[in-house]
Amino acid sequence: MAPSIPALFLCSFLLYCCSKAAYGDSNLVVDCCLRVSKSPIPIKIVKNYKEQGQQNGCDLTAVVFTTKGNKKLCAPPNEPWVDSLRAKIDKRSQLCRNHKLKNRMCLNFA
Repeated sequence: MAPSIPALFLCSFLLYCCSKAAYGDSNLVVDCCLRVSKSPIPIKIVKNYKEQGQQNGCDLTAVVFTTKGNKKLCAPPNEPWVDSLRAKIDKRSQLCRNHKLKNRMCLNFA
């Protein structure tokens, strides 16, 4: 018995998707923020941040804060509170590097 047209299409589609993923196609977008929150995020829950934008394959430009519980919180890059939070995290990271403190202890710096 020959496979049906939908079954052939599904197999072809799966092979196409899997081969693209296996070769790391730069068009695949992984873990991008789709929207940002305007609510300020307290530094006591944040451990680090990264910037997201078109250079990462994402449509939305945002600052992605990672919490101590490894949750991702997306914020608009042009808000004053975001700049302030990034500056505090950078200062805390610099203090930790200068004093060679363990990561767990460094999370308590504000």
